[in-house]
Amino acid sequence: YWTIWGGQFEQMISAANRLKIVIPFALALIFILLYTMFGNFRDGFLMFTGVPFALTGGIMALWLRDIPMSISAAVGFIALSGVAVLNGLFLSLVVFAGTWVIFGNQSINLVVSIALFCVVIFASFIGTVTPLILNRLGFNPALASGPFITTTNDLLGLAIYFLTIHLLL
Repeated sequence: YWTIWGGQFEQMISAANRLKIVIPFALALIFILLYTMFGNFRDGFLMFTGVPFALTGGIMALWLRDIPMSISAAVGFIALSGVAVLNGLFLSLVVFAGTWVIFGNQSINLVVSIALFCVVIFASFIGTVTPLILNRLGFNPALASGPFITTTNDLLGLAIYFLTIHLLL
């Protein structure tokens, strides 16, 4: 005779095993995209250094709130890695644009920097608030990382980008 656990426990174990493959793959893909974008290892690694700090902060937040590590939290850590890289890219772009404006007197660079700032702030706000709203409504917060929500967020970010540029130019 033997005992086989099924139902939600079996699904949780299956999802945890899949995440053991997906999380390293997602982090490697982020680094490969950074390497491809910058064309060298040093700049890609420099932008990627924000990811370990963001993950450490997320783990500490779970520990401080006494929340167990779950599948939803692991999916959130994948999203957190992407946000950390975007914030690093954004800050490097702002520094580049700021120096260009100071030394080159280019108003276009300033307008683009302001527009990107608005998009990053909007994306961070929506990415933070959407899981909280879904949880409050009784839905699984992991639904916030679904394709519909992220695509809607991207489209709204693009609209904010062009609207900001239109208003400033």
